[in-house]
Amino acid sequence: MSRRISIVWICSASLFVQAKQAAIPLIKALEIGSNKRTMSVIANPAFKKKYLRKEFFVEYDDLDLTQLDYTILTVPFIMNVISIVWISGETYSIEAMDEELYYSIQRLKEVFKVIYPKTCWDGELIPERLVKNILVSSVNDQIGMLFSNGLDSVFSSLFHRDKKQLLITGWGQVDIPTKSKKLWSSRKREMLEFGRTYGHDNTFLRSNFSDFRKHSVLESMSPEIHEWRLLMVEDIGWSGLVMPLLFTKGLSHLYIASSDTWDFGFPNAAGPFIEGNIKVAGISVVHDAFDYSRQDKVVGLSKMRKELLLDTLYVKVCSHAVDINCGKCDKCLQTVLGIIAIGENPRDYGFNDSIEKILNTAKSLEVAKLTYTTRYPDAITSHPELSRIRTEKSRYLSISLCPTDISRRVGVVV
Repeated sequence: MSRRISIVWICSASLFVQAKQAAIPLIKALEIGSNKRTMSVIANPAFKKKYLRKEFFVEYDDLDLTQLDYTILTVPFIMNVISIVWISGETYSIEAMDEELYYSIQRLKEVFKVIYPKTCWDGELIPERLVKNILVSSVNDQIGMLFSNGLDSVFSSLFHRDKKQLLITGWGQVDIPTKSKKLWSSRKREMLEFGRTYGHDNTFLRSNFSDFRKHSVLESMSPEIHEWRLLMVEDIGWSGLVMPLLFTKGLSHLYIASSDTWDFGFPNAAGPFIEGNIKVAGISVVHDAFDYSRQDKVVGLSKMRKELLLDTLYVKVCSHAVDINCGKCDKCLQTVLGIIAIGENPRDYGFNDSIEKILNTAKSLEVAKLTYTTRYPDAITSHPELSRIRTEKSRYLSISLCPTDISRRVGVVV
C-alpha cells in the first residue's frame, strides 16, 4: 500500500506558458514493467540521439512502482540527466515535477555556475505544474544509507550504529557492472552479512545509471569538465535513484558517505555543497563525515573494531570489478598503507598480502618516492606522476604513511 499523499499545485501562468512554448518534452514515455518493480524512461528522441547511449532503467527489489505519482517516478531520470539539460543550452519541458526537486535543481545549477564559471549553463527544465508530495514518515526513525562495503560507507554505518539503518546498494556502478552476475551475487552476500551483523535492513536496486549517457560527447562540451559522471552526476544521480524507495518507506534522510574533505582541491558532484542543496518530497540528503579524511576513517575503524570486539572488519575498497581487494590499485594501496601506518594488520581488514609484500608493491610502483607533511595522520603524497593523475582525472593517491616507523616495524627500507 502506498504511503504517498500528494497535493497538486498549479504553477504560475508564466511558468506554464514557458513550458508550452519550449515545445521540447524531455520525456517521451515512462514504462513500468509487468513485475511492477522495473521502470524505463524513454527520452526525447533528439535528446537521446545526441546525449544518451541507451534508454535509462532502474529496478527495485521491493517496490510497487504503480503506486507512485509521476513526479516521484521521474526523479531518478531527472537527477541523472539534469546536468545534460543545463549544458545543452536548450529549454525542455516536463509534465509535472516535485516542488522541492524543482527548487533543488535551481540551487544546484547555481553551484555549478560557481564551480565551472567558464561553462555555459543556459539549458532549462520547465515543469508544466509542480506537485507538493507529502512524506509520511516512518515510525522507527530509520535512516537510508548508501552502502558499498567500502571504507567510507562502513565508517559511516558504524559511526551511526545507534541509528536503525536501511542499507541501499546499487548494482550497475562502475565496479559492479550489470553484466557481472557472479560478481554481484558475491558482493550482495557481503552487504547482507554486514546488515545481519549490525542489525540493519538491506535493499538493492539495479540500473544502468553509470553508463547510459554518452560521456565522451558530454566531456567534449566544456574544457572544465573532463569526467562527466564524477564531476556532474555522482551524488546527484545517486540521490535521485533512491528517492522512490525512501519515499515509499517513509524515510526522511539519506546519508551518503563522503570520499573527500576540504583538502581535496577539485570540486565535483559529491560534497556538502551538493547534497546540502538536495531535497525531494520531504527527503533531505546528508553528505556524511566530510570532516574526516580517509586516514581519519582508518583510525576510526580501528577504534570501533576494538570497541565492538571484532576479530576482523572487512572493507572492499578495490576500484576494479572484482570481489576481493587486489592490493595494487590506488584505492587499495591508499587504504592498506594507512592501516599499516597505525600499526594494524591489513589482513584484519580484508587484504590478503603480507605487510612486506604490500610495501614491495608500493615501492615497485614508485609510491615510496614521496614527500610527507609533518601532520599525523595526513601525510599527502606529492609524487609528480600522481600529481599528473590528479590533474587529469580529478583524483590522486593520498597515502598516510610514516616511512621510518614502518621501516623499524618490518625491517623494510622505504
